[in-house]
Amino acid sequence: MNRMLEKTIRKIWYRGAGVMLYRMTPDGECRVILFRRANNPDKGKYSITGGRMDREERYDYRATAKRETWEEAKIDIVVPEDCPVLVTNFVFFKWRTYFVHYEGKIERSRFRLNEIDDWKELPISEALKREDLT
Repeated sequence: MNRMLEKTIRKIWYRGAGVMLYRMTPDGECRVILFRRANNPDKGKYSITGGRMDREERYDYRATAKRETWEEAKIDIVVPEDCPVLVTNFVFFKWRTYFVHYEGKIERSRFRLNEIDDWKELPISEALKREDLT
């Protein structure tokens, strides 16, 4: 492949990963955590943690998800091998969303906010209806 073309492809090619934190309540309700973005793009909108894969991660989407969750929300997570994952593949866009289970109720003091300025724990049915998602 032509060297110039290869450099251009690297610039436009996007690989990334994110994490949807969820838990099941004793009555069987699925609850998720959404984070409000503190910075642009999408300042003030809610989303999961996630972002672009670093070159040194070498196609390790789990490592990207773990790093991005730490960078954005200061939450140290484990992404197990058998973790449910949603895979999105387009020509220049490759993304993995990992569904990471957490136990009990997470207290606000657990988070040391960085790229987010608020978070909400919601039933997944309510989260899907929000108009302020990104």
